[in-house]
Amino acid sequence: MNIFSICCVFFTLLSLSHSRHKKYEGCSISFNLQMEEKSPLFLKNNTNIDFIVPVNGKLYLKNDQQFILVCPGPKNILPISNSNQTVVTCSSNNFILARKTVSSEEMQCSKIPKAEIQEHNKQCGGNGKKISIGYKITRKKWVYLIEVCYDSDSGRTLYTEHHVIGEEIENASKTNLRPSFSTAGLGADTPAEVVYKQEFQKSTFNQLLGSARLAEQYINNKSYLARGHLSPDADFLLSPWQYATYFYINTCPQWNSINNGNWKRIENLIRKTASHYNSTLKVITGTHDVLQLPNAKGELVDILLAKSKSKIPVPKFVWKIVCHELNKQCIVLVVVNNPFAQNSGNNLNICNNICDTYGWADSNWNKVTKGLIKCCEYSEFSQVVSGLPNIRVKSVLRGINK
Repeated sequence: MNIFSICCVFFTLLSLSHSRHKKYEGCSISFNLQMEEKSPLFLKNNTNIDFIVPVNGKLYLKNDQQFILVCPGPKNILPISNSNQTVVTCSSNNFILARKTVSSEEMQCSKIPKAEIQEHNKQCGGNGKKISIGYKITRKKWVYLIEVCYDSDSGRTLYTEHHVIGEEIENASKTNLRPSFSTAGLGADTPAEVVYKQEFQKSTFNQLLGSARLAEQYINNKSYLARGHLSPDADFLLSPWQYATYFYINTCPQWNSINNGNWKRIENLIRKTASHYNSTLKVITGTHDVLQLPNAKGELVDILLAKSKSKIPVPKFVWKIVCHELNKQCIVLVVVNNPFAQNSGNNLNICNNICDTYGWADSNWNKVTKGLIKCCEYSEFSQVVSGLPNIRVKSVLRGINK
């Protein structure tokens, strides 16, 4: 089994290893907002170092269990040990560090934890390369939260992969902190920080469409291209995990009315579905094709935000494959990333829409300005979008909407 397979099954195995109703004896850690923002990573201290997953909103440790606290990021330390990692023991319901009792409130980092990327020499999605987002624990040991398939030639993320732990998602951190996006993994010639500024977008649209009037029509205070999260922060439980989503390689250009419209509704629906099934769902989120808009002559042109370098294409479709891996059931939710599309003509027909049939329908799905939504069977979708990860699918995952 390769490192990516291990990462993919990791959260599934962890989520199955605990029960909501199990009675624990030992130590527990609950979080308040002030503590959460500088919360360290809590890792198991065993051969296969991995995350300790919350149960009913708390981290539980058995008596005599050792665990590792890690503060990722430059010059980030645990003041209680003056190092970026330390081992703590739960003993007689107390936390012991170097024979001294410490409180859970003292287990904080000096700074907000920062995730890193690790690039791998593995191809994906045709022209993409694998990049993992996570934390380097030792020289050889990493723990990952998100896998990314990124095409550096086009400056486009093909897809990301992560898990939603449905058993605990209702207890996920509600921190309001929004870290700055990291450019790690992009390459020096991909100006992601610049292209999301409205003045830059307006200038680019003016060049692409040959019309200042058209540029103003598309890019203004109410309409612009936002950094649309692919693996969203709210899908993760603890605040350090949520901060790890703030990488440009985990975004795509998405119209703000769609990002705050039906895309947000899809994200919320997936979390509710994971909670409904009380199970971990695997979510693969990606982009397909390039958005085209008519120029001043009425000709359709590709919308590329980094026009001079032919990079950062605005996707025509953004999609999510949602899988219950144990049952081998999946559904594909696709949004048309064009709030200016007037109808669902053939150029928008990516699959036979099965939202109504399988309980994924929503009254907002047909609102073009908020992002037209279609639901696809995986087998049909995979015939249209090439380079998808290998997934074993037996049937369609049913939604929770009647």
